[in-house]
Amino acid sequence: MHFFLSIFIALFAITNLCGQPAQGNKVTGRLIAPTTSIQADRPFDLGLLLEHEPNWHTYWRFPGDSGIPTSIELDLPAGFSVSEFAWPAPKIYIQAGLVNYVHEKQTLLIFTVTPATDWDPASHLRITGEATWLECDDASCVPGGADLDLTLKVSDSEPEPSRYKDLFASARGKLPDEDPGSLAVTAFRDNDQRFLIVEAAPGTQLPPADTVRFFSTNGHVISRTAETINTYGDNGYLLTFAKDPFSNTMMDSLPGVLVADPGWPTGSPEDPRLQPALAVDPPLVEGMPAMEPGPTLTTLTAKAAHEPATRLSLLPLLGLGFLGGLILNLMPCVFPVLGIKILGFVHQAGAARARVMLHGLVFTTGVLISFWVLTGFLLFLRAGGDQLGWGFQLQSPVFVSALSILLLVFALNLSGVFELGHGLVGAGSQLTQKQGLVGTFFSGVLATVVATPCAAPFLAPALGAGLTLPAVQALMIFTAIGLGLSFPYLLMSAFPRLAHLLPKPGAWMEGFKQLMAFPLYATVGFLVWTYAGLVDDENRLLYLLLGLVCIALATWCYGRYVGTPSNRKTVSRLGVLATCLCGVLGGWLSFYQPQTLTWETWSPARVAELEAAQHPFYIDFTARWCLTCKVNKSVVFSSEDVLKAFHQYDVVLLKADWTQQDPTITQALAEYNRSAVPFNLMYGPGVNEPIALPEVLTPAIVLKHLQTVMGEEG
Repeated sequence: MHFFLSIFIALFAITNLCGQPAQGNKVTGRLIAPTTSIQADRPFDLGLLLEHEPNWHTYWRFPGDSGIPTSIELDLPAGFSVSEFAWPAPKIYIQAGLVNYVHEKQTLLIFTVTPATDWDPASHLRITGEATWLECDDASCVPGGADLDLTLKVSDSEPEPSRYKDLFASARGKLPDEDPGSLAVTAFRDNDQRFLIVEAAPGTQLPPADTVRFFSTNGHVISRTAETINTYGDNGYLLTFAKDPFSNTMMDSLPGVLVADPGWPTGSPEDPRLQPALAVDPPLVEGMPAMEPGPTLTTLTAKAAHEPATRLSLLPLLGLGFLGGLILNLMPCVFPVLGIKILGFVHQAGAARARVMLHGLVFTTGVLISFWVLTGFLLFLRAGGDQLGWGFQLQSPVFVSALSILLLVFALNLSGVFELGHGLVGAGSQLTQKQGLVGTFFSGVLATVVATPCAAPFLAPALGAGLTLPAVQALMIFTAIGLGLSFPYLLMSAFPRLAHLLPKPGAWMEGFKQLMAFPLYATVGFLVWTYAGLVDDENRLLYLLLGLVCIALATWCYGRYVGTPSNRKTVSRLGVLATCLCGVLGGWLSFYQPQTLTWETWSPARVAELEAAQHPFYIDFTARWCLTCKVNKSVVFSSEDVLKAFHQYDVVLLKADWTQQDPTITQALAEYNRSAVPFNLMYGPGVNEPIALPEVLTPAIVLKHLQTVMGEEG
């Protein structure tokens, strides 16, 4: 029936809802510089300073078994180049058998900016951009990020140090040294084994073997299995690794970072200089090392690398997987599926016991096949180098928009705003009546799709092991989860008398159908809230809301004028046209991404600073509840000419948000004899004081006033 098909598609859309990452706020980041000024013809260093709250971390350049490294994008003049981060050595973080490389507490990621050779600088260089990262603790991971804004003076004189100079000096001292000094570092490969040899001059004291650690920068070797360290030669260590089975690339070298405490003796016996971290990249030589290794000094397993818990064997993990799958039936994201299952039991209560049992087996088959497909998909992505977790889709604003639209459409369907066409109804009836087992099979698929992102108790260790163990064992783990998920249905199929405890079919089913729309409406609200946390421009949130209204209007037009058989053909055709127009407009609004500019928070001090420097600025006195304000911004800042002119003159944009009727903003408005918004001011070197713009703006008005304040009018 069409009700089942509608629920199926709608709940397919809320895949990963329970795994939704919240907006990150446990790690803060800002752009800093070691100097207060730069020279136009010289490269200069900058740093992304990350401050982690206790027990939270971000990820290194190669995150390990999971995670996403920190990245940065800067808006710089044409021809500028930005180097990669100079990454300090990471720390090891292990959870559920996953070995990750992370940064904690305070971390400074230094990089170098090289100006263009033909750059004609002004007195200041303003650098804006965005940093993104994944921040995690023991229980959850959320995408984090920060808007970056830094202004540096441009001068011909030697740059003056800033208050961060000591922080940069300390961070540079922690960077891996690329010069091994008197140490000899070589690497070998033999089938799936990799060997790294570190040799020092006779009489040189090597660090204790149990403090030695190798961090692969490309994931070619793994650290989740045992890493043994043996003595080698007269004064050396032999580190033995296993090749990562997901790394299919034939590597010519073994790049990574060697860490030891108190450090590696890179100097001479007369000058014993210690370096805690070494950046190495020795070529891989085919075959085994030339001599036999000496006694084993230590075996660095996950437990030895500071994981307090004992690694679980496969059998307990299978049990935890089954229990986790069973508990998934109690999770909120599976609740609508349970409602469908209840209705299915009601319809099948009078059937033959063998037939009911067959439905239970088919449902279980659907669940298991779905879990196998999902497992294969994740392993395939992992083999391609992507480190993905369940629930990663909802980090995309486009994906969240699509989910919001789809859920709203099917919530309106459940509420009776429209019904699916008769052809689809017939197809649904045929599917459930003549091919009932097919419907049951896809019901199992649905249960899997909705359940996968839920982090139920006991499930995390099984998931962690399933994504790190070999493929066969991983499939066993996920099979156990699938069996746990389908067990209640299978149990009730084996004992049909349990179905008699369920209510009898009747008029209540239509009420139940309409009631099921409200969790979907709540989900739409949750997704819109999620969307607001993913986008920086509040206008994009407004576009999404208006788009959802248009989508709702399109479904109403369809239900009122198209889906009603009694309507005349002319009315139906007009209804089709209205449905299409509203639907297209709703889709365009929902996915529209207006070009954005970087806005600073308005303050009298910032205005005084810009006026003193005769730097052009634009003030937007606005409020969230001001419709004209939003129309002005939509019209003006969607203009390519306005955006180009603002960039050309390096106009600083200041937003004075009067949503809460801030008294400071109220006083500023009063100084210009204003008591309402919108109100826009513009200033430049061509005028003595800011000039007021009209309430209703167009690109032409803004460009004209920009020429005036820049002294270029006429």
